[in-house]
Amino acid sequence: MEDSSPTVNIENVEILGDSKPKKRQKTSDVWNNFTNEEPDKDGKNVKCNHCLQRWKYEGTKMGTSTFSRHMLVCKKKPNFGDVGAMLLNHDGKLKHCPTEEEWERGKMMSEFLEPFYEITNLFSGSSYPTSNLYFMEVWNIAQLLEMNSRSHDEVVRSMSLLMKSKFEKYWEDYSDILSMGAVFDPRMKLKLVEYCYSTLDPLSSQDKVNRLKMKLYTLYDEYQKKSVDASSIKIPQSSGSYNSEVGEAKFMEGGVRKALRMKSGVLAGYKSYKGLTSDTKSALDVYLEDLPMDEDAEIDLLKYWKEKSSRFGVLARMACDVLSIPITTVASESSFSIGAHVLNKYRNRLLPEKVQALICTRNWLHGYSNVEDGDSEDDEEEANAQAEVSKLIDLEECHSNI
Repeated sequence: MEDSSPTVNIENVEILGDSKPKKRQKTSDVWNNFTNEEPDKDGKNVKCNHCLQRWKYEGTKMGTSTFSRHMLVCKKKPNFGDVGAMLLNHDGKLKHCPTEEEWERGKMMSEFLEPFYEITNLFSGSSYPTSNLYFMEVWNIAQLLEMNSRSHDEVVRSMSLLMKSKFEKYWEDYSDILSMGAVFDPRMKLKLVEYCYSTLDPLSSQDKVNRLKMKLYTLYDEYQKKSVDASSIKIPQSSGSYNSEVGEAKFMEGGVRKALRMKSGVLAGYKSYKGLTSDTKSALDVYLEDLPMDEDAEIDLLKYWKEKSSRFGVLARMACDVLSIPITTVASESSFSIGAHVLNKYRNRLLPEKVQALICTRNWLHGYSNVEDGDSEDDEEEANAQAEVSKLIDLEECHSNI
């Protein structure tokens, strides 16, 4: 781990020196992982030292948040394990070395909290995962809390029990729509959801599964009503094969029917009987009955359902909508930073309901910020979009005041 003391010395020299303006140093620790180089043909002049990815950096006005977010997801960043060196460099006030018991406690707490840190990073605003991951990760949290609630360490056990009590309150209001995201993962489907429910709460697991299936089919029926696609699977046939439905129609409408002198009432009854006794299955039935894929298979779910749209029709569109539900979180220190994008000096008298609507629909209206691109053009485009929304809201308020 590199010593940051040279940076501190530079700052001290600037403070003790003359008062004339000096160029600000890149003092953020994140610059230890990046190198400033000559711009390439795309103008990108900053490179990650680990994965060699490049960005366009336009100076201090851009900030370093893009680079900080990249370090959270960089797969080639080193994992520093020299805790002793870190303590010597950053905590010089320590008078005594940690005892053997304290080292063991620290190791145990690190193992206990690390999975929660990884899940938090997965749900962070820098990765934007699809909603199928939410159910499994929440289930993993429940399993971790259950396991650590029986830990032999008193501190870990008490923390787990406290966290478990809060988790159970959250689980009571669990959203079924996020369970649907797991169902639309062909590696999981409904069977894995049933298993997870049974391990969390065996007594109510079947009720939860039945409720999920009911809502799943209800949502599918709503999509069918709004779609012109047929609800059953269309099996393509070769041009040389005989279409039984077409042949049957010709039989009923042709000379054979006249020869048999079929009455219209008899024909209507036959059609009704045919509809009741047909064995056609919906696309949702077919998908759930298909065998799941290998659980270790790596697939892009949105791409998978796009490719399956010709087979599953409206179900593929429904799956993409469910999987696209945002499940990201925001860091605690940035929880209220979005306010500056909603309330500013030009628009600070909005009704609470309109502020809530702007915040809740922000990502759907303007999309997500791209961590791979540090250009300010996206910010300018978003600002223009916000200005258009502001005009519409201000116009609406003027009409409401008249």
